[in-house]
Amino acid sequence: MWIFYFFLNTKIYSWQLFMLSRLTHDVDQVKIEVLQKGIIMRGHFCHFF
Repeated sequence: MWIFYFFLNTKIYSWQLFMLSRLTHDVDQVKIEVLQKGIIMRGHFCHFF
């Protein structure tokens, strides 16, 4: 039975890693876009924080 749980946990873990990598990739894309439009976005960016 524990083998099944181990398999399930590794599946969930790898899925979380996949989602995390997707998330960080999207964040990198956003950072690049923000840097490109940095001067224009600066006023709006302050509202987020």
